[in-house]
Amino acid sequence: MTEAASPHPPRDRTARRGARHVAGLLTALLLSAAGALGTCTVGSATLSFGTYTSRTGASASGALTVTCTALTPYSLTLDNGMNFSVTRRMKASVAGGTYYLPYTVTIPLPTGVGSGSAASVAVTGTAPAGTNVPPGTYQDTLTLTVSF
Repeated sequence: MTEAASPHPPRDRTARRGARHVAGLLTALLLSAAGALGTCTVGSATLSFGTYTSRTGASASGALTVTCTALTPYSLTLDNGMNFSVTRRMKASVAGGTYYLPYTVTIPLPTGVGSGSAASVAVTGTAPAGTNVPPGTYQDTLTLTVSF
């Protein structure tokens, strides 16, 4: 008695089961990586410009803290503040009048990568000379946004 040759090649069930297992493992790894989100928190900073004169201006420097999970890239941006009109301005109410003092604020290194620990980020500001304003307490509030 002779056996007829099958028109289909023999199945290798072991290889097929192995391929399914590897595909399942890759899917699990991809889902885990996609589900891992970084987080960031930012501490506030106050810049004190000190005494301003129209002849010399004033400057300030300070630092804020950024804490992001390890290897999380981030960038920092400032809004224009509460008194913006063509430029950022600090506002004071003096003797029934409202006065504005223009200024700039910069974050020299606005991007970074988190380490899991708090990082100090420099903030600098300048109120340029040339604006005649009465003595008073000039203030503004900026909102800092951290994108990650």
